[in-house]
Amino acid sequence: MKNFKKDIKLYTERFSLVALKPHQVELVYNYVTNNINHHKHAMPHRNKAFFSFELQKLILEEENELQKSLKMIRFYIFDKHKNNILGDIIINDIQRGYVASASIGVKIDKDSTRKGIAEECCKEVLSFIFNGLEIYRIEANILPKNIPSIKLFEKLGFTKEGISRGYFYTDGDWQDHLRYSLLKTD
Repeated sequence: MKNFKKDIKLYTERFSLVALKPHQVELVYNYVTNNINHHKHAMPHRNKAFFSFELQKLILEEENELQKSLKMIRFYIFDKHKNNILGDIIINDIQRGYVASASIGVKIDKDSTRKGIAEECCKEVLSFIFNGLEIYRIEANILPKNIPSIKLFEKLGFTKEGISRGYFYTDGDWQDHLRYSLLKTD
């Protein structure tokens, strides 16, 4: 595995993907609060306190600690010419050794969907996972009603494996998810 001593940043033709620091919490706060309704079905149930500036800063601090040990990384997506968040891609459940796997999740800002952002950025993140983190298997769990995400991951070459029953609690119940995977050799 490569050594990541500096900030982790990735670039595509149109976008910068940046793991933000706690002093950049205002950007995250604006993104999260602007997308409360848009993202609520793709996230576990959150109470009102989750959307506070203070809690978003604590979450960003915790994520930075996890990033230092490469247990998870959240990339925020920026247009190269603007300073607002267009979405985020999280790599979590990073495993090493004989398992060498991770999970990936994607959210796009309500005003930025259907513009090819997720596909372009996911391609770069997948390359980073396989080549930078030296992960062999990536998994994505998707709500069956989230057709845009299903299409995205199928387009990226992921294979449907089955159902992750009761994967997480959202919309007042434990929701099943479709489990997709991509291997480095695919």
